[in-house]
Amino acid sequence: MVREILSRIKDAGKDEQADALAQLLVLSKLRGARSLIERKWQAMGVTVSVEDIALLREPIDRARAAGEAEGEARGEARGQALSIERILQQRFPGRLPAGLADRLANLGPEVLDEILRRSVTATSVEDALGGHMPAKVPGAKD
Repeated sequence: MVREILSRIKDAGKDEQADALAQLLVLSKLRGARSLIERKWQAMGVTVSVEDIALLREPIDRARAAGEAEGEARGEARGQALSIERILQQRFPGRLPAGLADRLANLGPEVLDEILRRSVTATSVEDALGGHMPAKVPGAKD
């Protein structure tokens, strides 16, 4: 029976193959036959892209969008951290903690906005960074 089902899936069109195989795997897991189905399918030498499976398309797209949004947010945080570092370098040459931009990039956007605002008028690096960064870091220039 398994061979017959897999043979029909194999003979189906490319679009139908992916969906049918996904449905079969879901059902086979419920019946405890998933490993058998997977072995037989692999023996048939047919490759199905996970991205072609409609059942999985939505979670894949959601995960991809979340990853892209996270990447954009990291890029924005890095850009803002570099801006803060440049401002503080201009205002307080040689007095910044080592690796400041990298540390700032790990902070949230609200905190970075706050530090950026303070950086413009602060009387010291410590005033600009507030409680978010240590005043003295190994490797800092005095």
